[in-house]
Amino acid sequence: MSSLRNKSVIVTGAASGIGRATVIRLVSEGANALGVDLNAAGLAETMTLAQTAAASDLAENHHFQEHLTEQGIEFDYLLCPGPASTRTAIRILEQEHYPPNLLDRARQLLGP
Repeated sequence: MSSLRNKSVIVTGAASGIGRATVIRLVSEGANALGVDLNAAGLAETMTLAQTAAASDLAENHHFQEHLTEQGIEFDYLLCPGPASTRTAIRILEQEHYPPNLLDRARQLLGP
């Protein structure tokens, strides 16, 4: 796919599955990918993953790992190698007592 370097590509269904994988691969190979999807939350996650993949040859990726407890969010403040892999955003919203209808909508947007 190196022949796609600096080319522009539109990918539909980019919020998950094959569409997400395609965007990530295209961007990591140097293409400019425009992801399109009705699932805005999933699309935002795809773009974050694609940016991480694109920067992987420029820098090492590290993250702080959060832990959710009954008292709130805790961090151990130790850098962990690689990108963050947890999906705790909805659990954080639950702990902050967001309305149930908003939580249900967030679950729908993120999908399985």
